[in-house]
Parts: sequence; C-alpha cells; structure tokens
Amino acid sequence: MSSAFDRLDGQIISGLEGMMKPGSEIFQRVCKRFGFASQEAFFVDDSAMNITAAKGLGFHAHHLTDPAELRPPLEAVGLF
Repeated sequence: MSSAFDRLDGQIISGLEGMMKPGSEIFQRVCKRFGFASQEAFFVDDSAMNITAAKGLGFHAHHLTDPAELRPPLEAVGLF
C-alpha cells in the first residue's frame, strides 16, 4: 500500500535534522536541499505557530485543521 509520502521527491524530518519548527533554520534547509525559493513552496502544518513562521519566510502555507479543506488551497496555487 502506498502513502502520500511515496509521491514526494524528498522529505526533511526535523528530529533527524536536529532542528525544530518554527525556527527559520529548518525552513531554510528545505529550500537549500531541494533547490527552490520559499515563494515556490507550499507548507502544510497543524500548528498555527509553524504556519506563521513559514509565511514570515515567504512560504505559501495552510493551517491544516481538517484534511477535507486542503484541496482548495492546493488548487489555488496550481498544485492539484
């Protein structure tokens, strides 16, 4: 059985990186490792504090409170 993670090109797990959100270092590492600018990224999290941090760094971000509500913001940025 495949998962959503199988569809990703890569992932960064904060605990393995020794960094924690909402610190800017983890977001900067994502951009550097995968070669894109924050404005080109879409960040999803269930923590409002992490969403605020991501938006402050220029990421498109969505505060996930209900998975059924994720599709419209993904569509809005052309990711679905």
